[in-house]
Formats: sequence, structure tokens, C-alpha cells
Amino acid sequence: MSVPPAKKVEIPQQVLDLIHDDEELFRSMPPQEMAKYGGKWIATKSKQVVAAAGTLGELYRQLDAKGLRPACITYIEDPNYVVIYALH
Repeated sequence: MSVPPAKKVEIPQQVLDLIHDDEELFRSMPPQEMAKYGGKWIATKSKQVVAAAGTLGELYRQLDAKGLRPACITYIEDPNYVVIYALH
């Protein structure tokens, strides 16, 4: 199977800023704080969690109701489960 060649994509600075803020937030968040979002979708903006929900659809409804788009969206794994990622 042939893989198509990579294409250069310009990412808007606003999106890069959201991703950077999201990474900073997660590096500084204590494990106890992160655990309360386990098994949920969360949205972050300006280095804070602005919405959390059990489904992606509900998260989008919350963001739209609050006028908070765009936001960085992440799924936080449930701390009661072990997730194994593998490459082959």
C-alpha cells in the first residue's frame, strides 16, 4: 500500500496558541485535579478548563452556549483503567 506524500499545512497562530496553553495547563495541573476529569472530554482556553462533559456532543453544546469557540479539546482517560498504546 502506497502512502501519499505529506503536504505542508499552514496552522493559524490562534490554533498554535491554544495548543501551547493546553500543554502548559496539563504540565502544571496536579494529578488529583486531572483525575476529576477522568473519562471526560474537556475544553481548555487561556490556560484553564472552560468546559467538561461525558460526550463530545455535550462539550460542543456547552462551548456554543458560552460562546467559547475555538477551544482546545482533549479526552482525559479514566484513571481507573489502564490504557496500552502499541506501535507495530
